[in-house]
Amino acid sequence: MENTTTPSATTNEKKEKSKHKNLKFFLSAIGLVLAFALILDNLSALLVHPEDNRSHSMIGCFYQEEKNSLDAVFIGSSTTYTDWNPMIAWNNYGFTAYSMTSPAQPLFAAKNLCIEARKTQPDALYVFNLVTLCEYFDDDQFFANHALLDYMPFSINRLMLSKALCDNMGYKYSENLEYFFPIIRYHDQWENWDGKKYRLNYDGVKGVAHYGSWLRGRKDTTEICNYTDKVSDFKKEDKKIEDCINDLLDYLKKENVNTLFVATPTNGKEPFVYEYINKACEICEQAGFPVLNMQGREALDEIGIDLTRDFYNLNHLNIHGSIKITRYLSEYLVEKYGFKDKRGDKSYTAGKSWDEAYKKYLIHIKPFSLEQEYNLKTDNHFFCPKIMADHAGNNKISLHWKPAEGADGYAIYKKDGDKVPYKLVTEGELSECEYTDSCKRGKTYTYVVVAYKGSGDNRIWSTYYGKGEEIAL
Repeated sequence: MENTTTPSATTNEKKEKSKHKNLKFFLSAIGLVLAFALILDNLSALLVHPEDNRSHSMIGCFYQEEKNSLDAVFIGSSTTYTDWNPMIAWNNYGFTAYSMTSPAQPLFAAKNLCIEARKTQPDALYVFNLVTLCEYFDDDQFFANHALLDYMPFSINRLMLSKALCDNMGYKYSENLEYFFPIIRYHDQWENWDGKKYRLNYDGVKGVAHYGSWLRGRKDTTEICNYTDKVSDFKKEDKKIEDCINDLLDYLKKENVNTLFVATPTNGKEPFVYEYINKACEICEQAGFPVLNMQGREALDEIGIDLTRDFYNLNHLNIHGSIKITRYLSEYLVEKYGFKDKRGDKSYTAGKSWDEAYKKYLIHIKPFSLEQEYNLKTDNHFFCPKIMADHAGNNKISLHWKPAEGADGYAIYKKDGDKVPYKLVTEGELSECEYTDSCKRGKTYTYVVVAYKGSGDNRIWSTYYGKGEEIAL
C-alpha cells in the first residue's frame, strides 16, 4: 500500500510531540519546586518557636476560623492587639472580630494581609489601625517581618508580601530568602526539637493579647502625653508612608472592601508622629472612608482612659485600658454597622469555638481583672482611689482608702499569689473607708478596692487600680 504520510506531516507531529514533552517537563519542574517549597514551609512551621507566642495566636490561628464567620478583621501592630480585645467583644456584644495583628507590624503589610484574610472572610469589615505607621520610625523591622510571615502558610500572596516588605527596607531577595523560606533562619533549631508538635497556651483565642506585662503592668504616662490636633504633611523622606496609604485605598476601592480606619490610643511618641497620624486620618476621610480617631485628650476623656493607670508602658494600654477601648469601639460598631448578637444562636456554627475560646481566655485574665470589669458592669468615669495596707498585729492587716465621690458602698478583694483569681473579702457600706483583715503568716497578699453605686444586681461599679496593693505578713 502506498504511504500517504508526507514529510511535512511527520515533521509537524515530531514538533507537537516535542512541545508536549517540553510542556510536561516544565510543569513537572514547577510542581517539584512548589512541592519543595511546601516541604520547607512545613519544616519551618515545626522549628519556629519564638520567645513568646503572640504571632502564632494572632496570625497562625487565623486560618482555623470557619469560612465567612467573622464580622470584622482587625489589622495592625501591637497598638492594635493591646487596645482591641475580641474576647471581651464576644462575651458582651456577641459579634466576632478577629485580631490579625503582630508585633511591630509594618503599615506596608496592610494590603496583602487584607488580601490574605479575604480568601476566607470576603464579607467582613476590615478595620485598619493607622497608628501602625509609628512602626516606620522604629528599628525592629527585621523582627517584625518574621513575626508576621513565619506563621503564614505558603502562597503567592505571602511571596508578594515578602517582596513588599523587602522593597520597603531596600533589601534584595537574594539577601533575604529567609522571609520566603523561614527554615533558612531556624534550621539550627533541630537540636532543640523534641519530636513533638509545639502546643502553645493561647491557640484559638482569636488574636487577643495575653502576655505578662500587658496583664500586670501599670505606668503613669501623664507627663509624656504629646497628643495634638495639628496635621502635618509627610516630609519628602517619609513620602513612602503616604504612597503606601494611597495604594491601600486604591485596592480597597477597586475591590469594594467594607472598611473602617481607626487610630487607637498610644502615648509617648514624638509630636510629629501624631501629626502624621492625623494626616493619615485626613487622607482616608478625603478618599471617602470612615475614620474613628481615638487619639487626643478629648477622646480619651470620653472613653474614660486614665493616663495614670491604663497604660502598661509609654506606648501601650494594659488590660484595663483595653477593656475600655473595646467597650467604646464595640458600641460604635454595633451602632454604625449593625453587628448582631450571635450568642446562643444555634444556626451560627462558629459560635461554639468563640464560647470555648472565651472560657479558656477567662482562666488567664481572672488573676488580673475583676468580674465586674470584664463583664462591663463598670462606669469608666467613676474612679475609686488606691487601697493602702499596713500591718495591724496578731496576724491582721489594716486596709484603708479615700472615699469615692457618690459611692454607696465598697467591695474589697484579695489574692495570695500572682496566678490565682481575686476573692471577695467583704462588701457593704464601709463608710469609714477602712477594714481589718485576718490573714496567715508567711504569705504575700494583694488587695484591691472597688466602689459601687446602687444596690443588688443593679449596682454600677467603679474602675480601680488594677495592680493592687501588695503586703507580706
